[in-house]
Amino acid sequence: MISRGFLVLVGFFLLVWLCASGIARSARSQSADTSTLETSGEGRVELAASRAEATVAIVLHEATLEDLNAHLGQASHSLQEFLSGQRAEKIRTETVSVNPHNDFVNGAAKPNGFDGRISVHFEVPVEKVGELVTGSLAHGATAVEGVRPFVSDADRTAARGQAIALAVRDAQAKARAALDAAGLKEGAIRHLSINADQPGPRPFLRAMALKAAPASAPVPIDVQGGTQEVTASAQLTVDIR
Repeated sequence: MISRGFLVLVGFFLLVWLCASGIARSARSQSADTSTLETSGEGRVELAASRAEATVAIVLHEATLEDLNAHLGQASHSLQEFLSGQRAEKIRTETVSVNPHNDFVNGAAKPNGFDGRISVHFEVPVEKVGELVTGSLAHGATAVEGVRPFVSDADRTAARGQAIALAVRDAQAKARAALDAAGLKEGAIRHLSINADQPGPRPFLRAMALKAAPASAPVPIDVQGGTQEVTASAQLTVDIR
């Protein structure tokens, strides 16, 4: 004979199983009823180069070492004074070299004085670099080794943030337009991913050696900074209500 207590225990476990099954079915039903929409967006920001760096050089040839040292010193002092007076930034001497010069005649080396070189690097706002490079040629420099417009770190960071914001708004606008057209509503954001690139470095523009410009009103070298594009993309997934 089956006891009454045993039947009660069996009934209890059966009730628990039925309740658990109902909850699981309800959860699966709710999960199946939740639909999502995926969209993507793009953001682009044009960024103008606001800074420029340049390297100019003093290249001299003299018959004696004493004359070379004296003339290099005079030209270097004149150049440094000019750049400092024009408020150039991060002025630094990059190279200093003095070497004997040999002419080769019929395969034989014939000493012919000494060669000297001093190169100086500086940074300025891009709109001033042409003026300072030209002025350098009138104040001791004899060659322009290179000019490179570039975007400052602060400007690049700000543009990257703008591009990301544009990409996210673009993705959201596409999602809302699609849901409005279907008569549906936007729910919670399920997933959002961002990818933002960085503009690469600009090439250092090499220039041929130039003769020193006359001291009277030289025409500034025209340097165009140009622009760089910062882009970002966004992937968005939202619930559909």
